[in-house]
Amino acid sequence: MQKYAGVGLVCDLSFLAFLASWLVTRHYIFLKIVYNIYAYLPGDVGFYWIPTEGRFLTFETWCGFLTLLLSLQILLCLWLAMIIKVLVKVVAGNGVEEPRSDSECVDKLYSVLVHFFAASLTF
Repeated sequence: MQKYAGVGLVCDLSFLAFLASWLVTRHYIFLKIVYNIYAYLPGDVGFYWIPTEGRFLTFETWCGFLTLLLSLQILLCLWLAMIIKVLVKVVAGNGVEEPRSDSECVDKLYSVLVHFFAASLTF
C-alpha cells in the first residue's frame, strides 16, 4: 500500500522491519523453542499415558510433535529464501513487481466454480 502511495522509503523501511522481525521470531526464537522441547521436555514432563490425570505424552506423540515443528521450520526456510530474493531486488534498485492480479484470481475462481457445479449437476 505504501508503494502505491508514493512513499518508497517508508515502504523499504517497513520491509526491513518485517525482515528483521521474521529472522528473530521464526529462525531464532522458534528454533530455541523446538530445541527446548527436544532437550528438556522428556526430563521435565516424562512420557506417561494416564488420561485420568490429564497426562497424554508418549514418546510417539513427542516425536510426532517435533516432526511437525521441524516441517514447519522447513517451510519457513523456503519462505525466507523467497524473502531474500525480494530483498536482493530491492537492494539492486530493480523494485518489486506484484505478481498477483485480483482480476485473474477472480476469473480463475469463477471458472473453477462453474466447472465444479456443472460437473456435479450432470448425472
